[in-house]
Amino acid sequence: MRSKPVPPIHASRDRPQHPQVAELISTLANTSNDDVADVLANIESWKWPRSDLNCWIKVLDKFDVILEEAIRDYDIDKLQLNVFTPATKQTISAILKFERLLLENSTNRKTFNSYDVCILLHTNYRVAHILFSPW
Repeated sequence: MRSKPVPPIHASRDRPQHPQVAELISTLANTSNDDVADVLANIESWKWPRSDLNCWIKVLDKFDVILEEAIRDYDIDKLQLNVFTPATKQTISAILKFERLLLENSTNRKTFNSYDVCILLHTNYRVAHILFSPW
């Protein structure tokens, strides 16, 4: 008796998602970097079905680029002397809050590759301050 072939690791990325999840992924992937915070500000709680984190790779990669630019532009990995602009503060906060919600409501969380970026941001006192205070 032959065993069934094992699907590739990323096969779940190709699996159809719930239409509401697919719509949110598309919206976030196609939103300009400057408007990401405005779109994410409307998401205060998770209202979508649980989904596979692999389906969010395009969005998570986009968020990584935005966060890595902030780390570079504000020297967050060193002694940060530059103060965040209000827009940067809002964007960082919105992305980190959304990623927390996404991870809480996704399967395959161990595939999340952005821990290094998140840890660097969470250990920065200015970022910690904006996460726990109103904009």
